[in-house]
Amino acid sequence: METFPYQMYVSDPTFGDDSPFYWRPMLLVTIFGHSNRFDTIGLVDTGAVETVIPMDYWDEVEPLFRDGEEGDLVAANGSTIFMRYGTVDLATRIGDLVYRWSVKVGFSDDRDELVLGDLGFLRHFAVKFDRAARKMTVHDPVDLPVAFVQTIPTGELPHFYQNVRRLMKSHRDRKTRPKPRRRPPNRGGG
Repeated sequence: METFPYQMYVSDPTFGDDSPFYWRPMLLVTIFGHSNRFDTIGLVDTGAVETVIPMDYWDEVEPLFRDGEEGDLVAANGSTIFMRYGTVDLATRIGDLVYRWSVKVGFSDDRDELVLGDLGFLRHFAVKFDRAARKMTVHDPVDLPVAFVQTIPTGELPHFYQNVRRLMKSHRDRKTRPKPRRRPPNRGGG
């Protein structure tokens, strides 16, 4: 079990929330494809049915795929997201161990960050979210067959896990570009 702090992002205040910050439950993940690996962070999203990876990562990751495994995923708001499916291994560090497992994920042009959803992540790990404390606790896998779990002692962790601050800062910088502030219409009588 390990507790991860939410990551802070900068944004323009809104009329509903005057804070210039927002917080998100993010997790360090390595994506392994056919011959490559890609280190990134992903949003842990209880509302996501599947794990979705930005299409920009396709060439970097080189997932295993079959022709024709593509289609539309219906989002919670009713919109459709075109997905091309491929099989990758995901790995993350929980406590002193790194767990690695295989999963079929969707790649989409409609995403600009990794989304760790029910299929691919939340079905395997018990996660407790504490929004007030801005942290999430991820427990060791609950149902991964032993054949799909690779444990690595922390002394042998990939360099990715030793450069966490650099990766998190890089992701935050990409995601926190200021957006123009919209003003509500003037409702006064003057």
